[in-house]
Amino acid sequence: AELARMATQAAGALGRATEVTVEDVAAQQHAILRALEWRLYRPSVCDWLTLIISRLQVLTASAGWGSLWEWVHQRSLSAAASLTLNVAAFSDMAPRRMATGLVTLFAARAGLLSFDRLRPAEVSAAEWAESFSMAAGGPSCCA
Repeated sequence: AELARMATQAAGALGRATEVTVEDVAAQQHAILRALEWRLYRPSVCDWLTLIISRLQVLTASAGWGSLWEWVHQRSLSAAASLTLNVAAFSDMAPRRMATGLVTLFAARAGLLSFDRLRPAEVSAAEWAESFSMAAGGPSCCA
């Protein structure tokens, strides 16, 4: 119903006085799925990691952080594989959310972000530092 309402508004904005029904939306969705031969592509964690890192590399190209972003990318890929294969709780996490979290974690580990600025207000600095060191684990990129 919400999509039908939004489609009706969009049609009005385009100068078409047409009411779009729920059935119209369902028919269009079905037509799209038929055109795609019912093959839908859902980006994986790896896809999201590659996209996010690529964008960050473009945005920070003048800073000379390319090797740091590559380190973040490799560590994030490794962590994503480990989490999704070995920890059942992470198997249902949305790929985009996991990728964003891993990039943030390893960017802080690489010194590209301040992990203190990522701390929620309700978490003490000591708790945050302990959680961060346990989550990041292993050597930093500069060690």
